[in-house]
Amino acid sequence: MRYVLLFFCPFFSSCERRELTYFEEAEINVEVDWSRSGLSESGYGATTMFYPVDGNTPMKVLMGNREQTTVRLREGNYRVLVFNRSQDDFGSISFYGNNFYNFRAEAKQVDTRMDMEMKVETRVIIDAPEELASDTLEYFEVTEDMLGNYKNKNENPGCKSSADPYVIRLMPGKLTKKVLVEIYVPDMNNLRSAVGLIGNVCEGVYPGTGQLSEEKVTQQFTFDKMEFAPGSPFDGTISGSCNVFGFDRNLPHLLTLETLLADGKTRTKETFEAEPEYILQENGEILIRIRLTAKKLPDVKPEGVPDSGFDVIVDEWGDPEESEIPL
Repeated sequence: MRYVLLFFCPFFSSCERRELTYFEEAEINVEVDWSRSGLSESGYGATTMFYPVDGNTPMKVLMGNREQTTVRLREGNYRVLVFNRSQDDFGSISFYGNNFYNFRAEAKQVDTRMDMEMKVETRVIIDAPEELASDTLEYFEVTEDMLGNYKNKNENPGCKSSADPYVIRLMPGKLTKKVLVEIYVPDMNNLRSAVGLIGNVCEGVYPGTGQLSEEKVTQQFTFDKMEFAPGSPFDGTISGSCNVFGFDRNLPHLLTLETLLADGKTRTKETFEAEPEYILQENGEILIRIRLTAKKLPDVKPEGVPDSGFDVIVDEWGDPEESEIPL
């Protein structure tokens, strides 16, 4: 009886996984280039969100090093979002929403005020938002062949092509814009402090799409710089700035200047029809500048300063009295 001995010699390329594996995840590198974001902040990390297209729970990854991190993902399709800082690092922004498209950033503190003259309510952002930048990748697929690469990639580093399927590259752009307001104030020497309010700005933004929220509010900011005009001890310019989520140039933007004068008690209020100037800066950011001229401020006595050195109160004269003067 003849026996035939058969040898099976499977052939595997250097880039293939073993036929039977139990790996459930792929290791993915996330690389973020912030060079075009225009962010002036430093010392913060970033957050990357992975949203499964099938609607499962998203995964949040905090990046201490905002330029790169490594994550492990299960097989499936994902939408990816990255933004600066962690959600808890923002003092003036709150985040809402549980999927890629409804995730939104909004002003944290919005007060409702009653305008007694106009008899209308106004919603006012008290603290302007910090700088916010983001980028997205609408579709990223982890295939079955990618699972377990955190082992295989060390054994066969030449398997990856130039279009690396294991790397996600993102380049955020800024979602907030800076508004600078300059107002020329006659008799600025009577001014102690000033606050500005800009109408028709957006309450929030959707980082996944860059779309601005439909809700429009008024935003408050402080004029923190006072500069007298050359050669004048009285007149000068006040300026202040703030970040806004959105500033639609097609909408009217009323700007209100509220002042406290040097006497510590007199207040003034003036409203302007703001005509903004849009300036493209070198970093690609749009600076929105508003230049206005205020009315002359009332003359007041600075708090704590007497009118003169002769503040004497004289009582009225009484009836005359006759008396002898001893000599």
